[in-house]
Amino acid sequence: MEQLNLITNFLRIKDKNITITDEYDMGSHLELHGHSDYTAPKCPKCKGQMAKYDYQKTSKIPHLETAGYPLLIRLRKSRIKCKDC
Repeated sequence: MEQLNLITNFLRIKDKNITITDEYDMGSHLELHGHSDYTAPKCPKCKGQMAKYDYQKTSKIPHLETAGYPLLIRLRKSRIKCKDC
């Protein structure tokens, strides 16, 4: 797990809510799999507490070349909705 933290530091990913869970060498490119986990904000309409309820389809985020290989980050992001609206 410490190695995955080293990867986020090396890639200068500053968001503490992003966690890298796996890394894969696909031959032609490198892939990092991870998820973002953060506290749900308040609703902009009613100011009630919003809740996380599912994960969106995985986002494919291209990143700069690393060690001569193209890098692709696959990130799962939480979906949120208001409990009251």
